[in-house]
Amino acid sequence: MRTIGALAGVPLSFAAGGLLARAVLQAAPARIAADLAQPVAVVTGWGAFGGALWAVLAGTMLTAALCAWAVVRMLRVAPLPSGAGLAVLILTAAGALAAALTWPVIFSSDIYAYATYGEQALRGIDPAAHASHGDGGALAAASAWQWNGTVPVCVYGAAFVALARGIVGATSWAGPAATLMAFRAVACAGYLGACVALFFALPSVRAETRGGDGRLRSVAVLALNPVALWCAAEGHNDAVMLAAALVGAAVVKRWGAAFGGLVLGLSSALKAPGLAIGAATVAAASTSPRIGTRRAALALLCGLPVAAVLTAGPALEATRQLGRHGTYAPQFSLQALAVAGAHEVLPGGSSTVAGVAAALLVALALGAAGVAALRAGGLAGWGWLAAGVWLAIPNPYPWYALWILPIVAIVVDAGVFVALASATISIAVRYLPDAVGPLSPDRATMIALVELAPLVLLVAVVPKLARAGAPALP
Repeated sequence: MRTIGALAGVPLSFAAGGLLARAVLQAAPARIAADLAQPVAVVTGWGAFGGALWAVLAGTMLTAALCAWAVVRMLRVAPLPSGAGLAVLILTAAGALAAALTWPVIFSSDIYAYATYGEQALRGIDPAAHASHGDGGALAAASAWQWNGTVPVCVYGAAFVALARGIVGATSWAGPAATLMAFRAVACAGYLGACVALFFALPSVRAETRGGDGRLRSVAVLALNPVALWCAAEGHNDAVMLAAALVGAAVVKRWGAAFGGLVLGLSSALKAPGLAIGAATVAAASTSPRIGTRRAALALLCGLPVAAVLTAGPALEATRQLGRHGTYAPQFSLQALAVAGAHEVLPGGSSTVAGVAAALLVALALGAAGVAALRAGGLAGWGWLAAGVWLAIPNPYPWYALWILPIVAIVVDAGVFVALASATISIAVRYLPDAVGPLSPDRATMIALVELAPLVLLVAVVPKLARAGAPALP
């Protein structure tokens, strides 16, 4: 019964948060009336009122995370039958996604950009070569409003552009709100079906499992992560990319690395990290580390040409377009913190180079620790590698948690799990600066510190626990 209560707590947290958000909106200031009139309202630059709505989201995430944590722990001492347990987890995740879709606001404008790319493709315009200025119908105008007049060029692969074109073409007759909801529904379906169900089908690592069904606990980590659920409900294409990557990983298991590598290459045509995520999942989830690593390497070799063919052209064009107007400016990350520190002691542009280099060295050090742990036969090495990747991202967003979540789920019984899982939750604070508006440097630093706090636990506490012979967490 306690497990059922904890499971119910995840969707109930999202449902309660949605109701509270509606109550808060009753006091919305008049200045955001135009934002609320859009097909899907996005909390962007709403000042203190945006901060209040973010607090509702943060409370929802924290409550749901505590319930999910309780489920993972209870499944160790009171395991469910595998088939029934998987069905319960899928139903629970479906309920949470449905509850998240009822919220009156979201916190990211990305689905507007996706819809714009699909509309451009339908009109014969290359979205990787041309920014949109609202030159189109109602959907284009709504997207331009959300993006302050200019939707940036597309940085995604050909497969995602084709998907976006199909969604817009199939739903444009029903209006912008229906099109945007369709993008959100596709992300939810991909996350729920492919991500959760296919992850269960992958070979499980049992060498460091201590009780219960380790595979089911891993699936629970993936299925019930509140940040991942929210990002899928917002429609982020990372959920679709992860689904494709896990399809590729499953194909590697069932039909071989060569064929599976081709599928992994297609996942990168949705979004670039797909190939690497799928290959890493193959290696980490294998019951034989040596065989898993060989399969992953072969899958990478087979998938790279496919990914290159389908993504190189759009990526080069988008890079060329961005290079004309953009500058490298890390935000809310380890790189941003290191650059800010370097600014205090070094002049001009050299401080940026030094700060970025220092942050990357830290990330590389964690990666090296991961490789060493893997060579010693420790599953936790994958967690260290995931932490290194996370710290190397110059501007992490909440939906990037989906990039490392399969590894977090696989190391559920290793000592690195608590820190990594917490990092996928604390990244929700990244929504705050966009919700409120421009922040002072000191507040931006505080946000970055909150985001990174769980990984301080990884670096500072976990090695001490290992040396002391303490049991792994949770």
